[in-house]
Amino acid sequence: MFIRSKTIQATSLILKVLLLKAILAVSSAQAYVVMDSVVVGDIGNLDDNTGHGAVDYEYHIGAHEVTNAQYAEFLNAVASTDTFNLWYSGMQSNGIDRSGTSGSYTYSATTGASNKPVAYVGFWSAARFANWMTNGQLSGSQDDTTTESGMYDLNSELNPNSPSITRQIDFSSGGSGVAIASLDEWYKAAYYNGADGTYYNYPTQSDTAPNASAPNDTDSNSANFDNAVGSVTDVGSYSLAQSYYGAFDMAGNLWEWNEGIYGPTERGIRGGSTGNASHALISSNDSKFEANGDYVESYIGFRITSDESLMVVPEPATISLVCGLSALGFVMWRRRRA
Repeated sequence: MFIRSKTIQATSLILKVLLLKAILAVSSAQAYVVMDSVVVGDIGNLDDNTGHGAVDYEYHIGAHEVTNAQYAEFLNAVASTDTFNLWYSGMQSNGIDRSGTSGSYTYSATTGASNKPVAYVGFWSAARFANWMTNGQLSGSQDDTTTESGMYDLNSELNPNSPSITRQIDFSSGGSGVAIASLDEWYKAAYYNGADGTYYNYPTQSDTAPNASAPNDTDSNSANFDNAVGSVTDVGSYSLAQSYYGAFDMAGNLWEWNEGIYGPTERGIRGGSTGNASHALISSNDSKFEANGDYVESYIGFRITSDESLMVVPEPATISLVCGLSALGFVMWRRRRA
């Protein structure tokens, strides 16, 4: 009995080593995007007086804007041949380098820019990033398995700017996936005060305008706007200035895409950027902030949302390999016991 027990323990140890090696071997072929997210609860809250902010389900939103490093991993997974121009030339001097030729492109965040928010991303590139996350961060061509379907069906319209392209997975009905934040999701995460059911004027849990200043860890009501810094800052640099739910940089730094639809081609943007005055940050300013869906600029980025924590999603190949080794271990254990 003692010998059999020792044999089983040894087999278990070997399997653990094999599992660890398998996971590392597969994961080393591709770095996965892992994002910090915050939970937005208080289900069934009412709209603000602007008519925005009511959400009848719990969701998770990125604690930060998507960064250059995260977007570069996306590009390395799907853009060796960049069919849909997910990389834009402006990125070269604003955070992401591209090397090689079509068919063998590689991408990397430039020195000092890894944790800065990615810019020069149009709404449709952000949608493809969301599809890729929804599909499990697979590597391959830009097709239905990676970027063209999932949360958004980008093959359904000849015009990629069509307002009929909307979310295909409904979080309120238990659907699972990753999306660009809807206008209401973004608005609630930025301005809602879950403690008393009201809305703040600014995304820093304040009814007075933030101070336009450099990053600091002393001022809970400060942000990167009004040319206080002159360029984007690393996400989360204003460590004390966050929304009620804990999201950073929803005031200033970069405008962020949302799913709001305005006219035949325009999608919503919110939050203001480094050069805007405080009026762009305030909740009660219900001017319809929007831009053409394929518009790319140095002052627009995005933040994603999900029905669950924005954690890494292993490739199916990894899951299959781990499950296979687990099954092998079970068989070996049964044989030892026989």
